[in-house]
Amino acid sequence: FELPEFEKGLIDYRRSPQFRGYMWQGAENTGGRRDEREQIEFGSEEGAVHLGASSTAQLFERLRGPNQWPSHPPELRTVVSDWLEDMEALSRLLTRAISASLGLDALAL
Repeated sequence: FELPEFEKGLIDYRRSPQFRGYMWQGAENTGGRRDEREQIEFGSEEGAVHLGASSTAQLFERLRGPNQWPSHPPELRTVVSDWLEDMEALSRLLTRAISASLGLDALAL
């Protein structure tokens, strides 16, 4: 990423309870081995789910919430948001097709 370190730090994933935002090279690991990439984690833009001590929500619900967006490039938010919407629509279409191919109701899965 060609953003200055200061700007990357403004969207550090540690500032997000949903683990969204910038992750520097080596911040993640897979199978105990350091991942050699830097990235920005995005997900569907939603309001944050607040899990209290007595919450009955599933633990994965804590991953739902807002994204952190860098200020540059200015078109990134629109491009990524559009792509996320397209991928969600595609995944729903494929899931319905898989359900139908299994002889299930289209909304079974």
